[in-house]
Amino acid sequence: MSSENSASDKFKRITISIDVVNERLVQSLEGIKGTSKSKVINNIIEEWIEQNADKIMSMWEIDLIGLRKIAQTTYKGITIDNDLQVLEKDLFNQMVEMFKGISSIDINDAAEFLKVHVESIKKIVFFHNPKLKNAGVELIYQDGKLINKKLI
Repeated sequence: MSSENSASDKFKRITISIDVVNERLVQSLEGIKGTSKSKVINNIIEEWIEQNADKIMSMWEIDLIGLRKIAQTTYKGITIDNDLQVLEKDLFNQMVEMFKGISSIDINDAAEFLKVHVESIKKIVFFHNPKLKNAGVELIYQDGKLINKKLI
């Protein structure tokens, strides 16, 4: 019996609540990733979203570009800059590829196909048209349609 007890003592399972681990992790990151618990958690979430943007957009069909714009204009009062952001570069490249083979498409159909908001497409067409031309796509927006002048 004593040998059974010593063997089971040797392999005892220790369980700990994940909340305790999370709490200690956040406390350890204070001062490294932020000055408070909430700032640490916010920074971790921001990094995760940035690293998993493609997965978020494809799996859950969430338009991060459109959400970012809404948040900036509505909550922070920040005007949206005209430089392409990381996610907009992906959309820009997708649009260039898409319009190499079609002459026109309804903007709502394009947004649905690309899984983004219409405003995200409009921003690229309105503010980055010279970049589109340099990439070989000459888009115009007319009557709710995106038209590639090079294929007409």
